[in-house]
Amino acid sequence: MNKFMEFMDKYFIPVATKIGSQRHLVAIRDAFISIMPITMVGSIAVLLNVFLRDLPNSNGMQNISSFFAPVIAINGNVWFASIAILTCVFVFALGYHLSVDYKVNAIAGGLVSFASFVAFLPQTATFEATIGTTTGMVSSWGLINVNYLGATGLFTGLIVGMISSMIYIKLMINKVIIKMPDSVPPAVSKAFASIIPGVAAVYVAAISSYLIFTITGLPLNDLVAKYIQL
Repeated sequence: MNKFMEFMDKYFIPVATKIGSQRHLVAIRDAFISIMPITMVGSIAVLLNVFLRDLPNSNGMQNISSFFAPVIAINGNVWFASIAILTCVFVFALGYHLSVDYKVNAIAGGLVSFASFVAFLPQTATFEATIGTTTGMVSSWGLINVNYLGATGLFTGLIVGMISSMIYIKLMINKVIIKMPDSVPPAVSKAFASIIPGVAAVYVAAISSYLIFTITGLPLNDLVAKYIQL
């Protein structure tokens, strides 16, 4: 037992401490912690609907769920504003915390990370529609599938957020920026400084998204899900 504890103290704990303090892993940890209010409020809404809708309906007590229909609908809105968009808020938080750690414009870092993630989302949706007496498949542009925004998109969001944020951060650190005169207000100067790094990061994401979809016929999130299942 003493030898085991000695091994842990000498080898395992120092390595674990070093890994745990790695700045990218710390940013991921902090991003998950910072979105806790969103995950908690969404979890509460889901839990309430289990008791107000799912359990009564599964036990033949639909009158209970009918009585609490307004509350169930409100809980649905809460879920849609939290768990349904979990990846979106995580991606922003990841870009923000990485930027804080590297001491660059953190809000811009979060926005760049978020925009880069959106660039990987499919922009069209195909669904069945009935017009008059004719039923067929209709495609429409400008629709985002909520399945890409929730917890199922976290892995993709992590990859995209990390890469796009680091592109933005490295360009900021290396001063590939628009430098304004000292007479310009600091807020305006910071915003202009983020333009070139932000444009570069989002364009890299958009080009990568286009190439991945053109080559594979699948958006990145579906591609990742496909190979994880394999």
